Amino acid sequence: MERPDPSRIRDRGKIKWTAMMLPEHVAMIREYIANDGKVERPVLDEWDLRQLEESIGLALAQNADIKLKCWRDGEFHIRGGKIKRVDATRRLLYVEDPFDTTAYSLEDIIDVTLLD
Repeated sequence: MERPDPSRIRDRGKIKWTAMMLPEHVAMIREYIANDGKVERPVLDEWDLRQLEESIGLALAQNADIKLKCWRDGEFHIRGGKIKRVDATRRLLYVEDPFDTTAYSLEDIIDVTLLD
């Protein structure tokens, strides 16, 4: 039996599969790709929350530069700056960086590290 010459094979590649894709399948694949790599919100125990509270208080008292690690929409974000104030009633932490002052929700904050 002769093997076909690879240069003569005309495969349509992905085109041949598109006719078999239902709109529901396409929507599910897009959702899967959008959620790929997302991380669930970490659960902080009492020890972590106490450590976080102490770090925020110390950084505020010393007016020290901090590295702030936040969780938002399935991703971790790291920011830097100085803590300007803590709004306990609205549960916001105001951090000033060289460009602007940004408010972060205390529920989204995972870690605060003092920089020396």
